[in-house]
Amino acid sequence: MSPIHELTDITWDDFLKQSTRPMVVMFYTHDCPHCFVMSPYFERYSKEFEGKVDFAKVNIAENQTVMLRYGVMGTPTFAFFCEGHSIRMVAGEMYPALIKKFVEDSVQSSPQCARNATWIDLGITGYA
Repeated sequence: MSPIHELTDITWDDFLKQSTRPMVVMFYTHDCPHCFVMSPYFERYSKEFEGKVDFAKVNIAENQTVMLRYGVMGTPTFAFFCEGHSIRMVAGEMYPALIKKFVEDSVQSSPQCARNATWIDLGITGYA
C-alpha cells in the first residue's frame, strides 16, 4: 500500500489541518508525461520518509480549487508545507535528487520552518 494520500478539493483542508509533519504534495494530471517520469521517485521517497513526512497527490484536472488557491500553473508541481502553510513550490520535471533534498530539508527544518515562513492570508484572495 502506498503511503501517498490522494487528495481532492473536498479532503484538502481537513488533511492539511490534521497534518503534524512536513508535507510534500505533487500536483499532477493523468496525461502529463513529466508527471509519469517523476511519479516513481515520488513513490520511492514517500516510502523512504514514511512517518517523517506526509506525501500527497492532487489531480489538478479534477480539483481546480486547490490548484487555483496555490497558483499551480503546470504539472508536475511539488509543494512543500509546514504546519499547514506552503513554504516552497517547484515546478517541472527535475533531477529526482533535488526533490529528495527538498524533502530532507523539510525534515531537518521542521521544528523551525513555520517560524521562518511568510504567511499569506488566503482570505484576502477570495479562495479561502
